[in-house]
Amino acid sequence: KNHRILKSGIHPAALYEEMWHTISSGQVWQGEVCNRSKHGKKYWVSTTTVPFLDGNGLPYQYISVRTEITAIKEAQLVLMRGKEELEKRVLERTMELQEREGVLNSITTAAQDAVTMIDSSGQVSFWNPAAEKMFGYSSAEMMGFNPADRLIPGRYHGALNAAFPQFVRSGTGALIGATTELFALRQDGTEFPIEISISA
Repeated sequence: KNHRILKSGIHPAALYEEMWHTISSGQVWQGEVCNRSKHGKKYWVSTTTVPFLDGNGLPYQYISVRTEITAIKEAQLVLMRGKEELEKRVLERTMELQEREGVLNSITTAAQDAVTMIDSSGQVSFWNPAAEKMFGYSSAEMMGFNPADRLIPGRYHGALNAAFPQFVRSGTGALIGATTELFALRQDGTEFPIEISISA
């Protein structure tokens, strides 16, 4: 029988054309091919086809050495599907977070109260327009800086330095979840009273 009896029908004609061009020119061809068994079951093989040449340098027969890799290809398919599903979930989550960030940004931009955020190292990561108006510092001037260095009077520094590590570890502290009256500093160095509410 002609070898095409094993064709599974899943490969493009270009694959077989490239294979035959390679071996008919006297070169070895290697690749992965999906075949169909006598009973119709598809199976994958890793194939090396070697042409044997006559005295004129022309192929007179071909020897194919094949290793079945069906289990490997099925495992790859499972991994690929898992990867695609994971990528889909990551994309959905990213879009959801971007939407939430957009809503948060709209709310905080329009807010009359100063809304600021600091990261776990104590540096400013968000600074809304009301904070700019209240303290006198632009967002660009505050991003990446510790607000304690510019906004908090020196008499509070000891208590703040003692409390902040606990806040980073647990999200709890004396000022967390409550509204507290304190004094803050403007850019020009003047003190003014504020109400502050902190949450993790």
